[in-house]
Amino acid sequence: MPLNVYKRPSGVYHIRGTHCGQRVDRSSGARTLKDARAIASKWEKEIFDRYVYGTKAVATFAEAAAGYLRSGGSADFLEPILLAIGSRPLKDLSQVDLDALAHKLYPTAQGSTRNRRVYTPFIAVFSYAALAGLSDRRVWKRPKQPQGRLDWRTPAEIDKLLAALTPSARTICTFYVGTGARASEAVTLDWKDITPAAQRAVLWETKSGYSRHVDLCPRTRAALPARPVEGGAVFLSARGTPWHAYDALNLALRRACDEIGTEHLSCHTLRHTWATWAYAVTRDLPWLMQQGGWRTAQLAMRYTHVGARDLADEVLAHGWHANIKGSPTQAPLRLADKSTG
Repeated sequence: MPLNVYKRPSGVYHIRGTHCGQRVDRSSGARTLKDARAIASKWEKEIFDRYVYGTKAVATFAEAAAGYLRSGGSADFLEPILLAIGSRPLKDLSQVDLDALAHKLYPTAQGSTRNRRVYTPFIAVFSYAALAGLSDRRVWKRPKQPQGRLDWRTPAEIDKLLAALTPSARTICTFYVGTGARASEAVTLDWKDITPAAQRAVLWETKSGYSRHVDLCPRTRAALPARPVEGGAVFLSARGTPWHAYDALNLALRRACDEIGTEHLSCHTLRHTWATWAYAVTRDLPWLMQQGGWRTAQLAMRYTHVGARDLADEVLAHGWHANIKGSPTQAPLRLADKSTG
């Protein structure tokens, strides 16, 4: 039976009725009868195709993304993808569409950026769709990632960079350097996830989907802001509000790099730096994997190539001590007295 279209007092047409056993009672969003009827016809076709051919024939990327988010999936970078292809059926999307989308959304970006911002969320939604019966299981090809030189900095370079940052940016960036936390993991950190003496922090919003803890060296502990009685976000911007995203931090880092005349770096470079230093000091790959959140030794092995004694000596001389057996110890340091500014 065709769906009924009628005009509401607001002037927007409403669509109601039952088609192929499915009840419809929703606004069309259209203000002309012609448009509303076209929408009703489109819905009737989708309902008919789903009834005759099954869900996989009509399920859209937006439908799969909604389910993916309800199941706890990350919303990072999904919005522009949904705006571009949300209404398209999953069955019609191909590798060519994925590659074209990545270049359209980020035409000047490197392959690693496209991989993180397009391929990763796109493939995550499709993986959910396959599990939910919305799509057949598919194999997607990601752009090749150049091996190249791993970008990390020496302790002297980091100290110079930290000195050029504003107090609020310096506080959180010190945490990155001292723990190897991913950019998104630190901006969401809450005081309830830091132990009373600030010897350990628990990271919940992790890329791998499972929580992990990181041990805080004395210098990292000393740079933390004072713990407020009421708790809340650990790291605050200069406005006294939680950092809403790490893009602002990357901008602050770029400006600091320009000020001191060094090559630009990002929050992720600070993670590379921590891992390189940590292995040089500890020579302990399993510990590095646990602290850094890597599930395979292959990923962590990237940081072992420059783990020489001279680097370890410089790291320790600058006070970046790893909190594990064999590393130098210091008396507990008091937390900072004032907010991050």
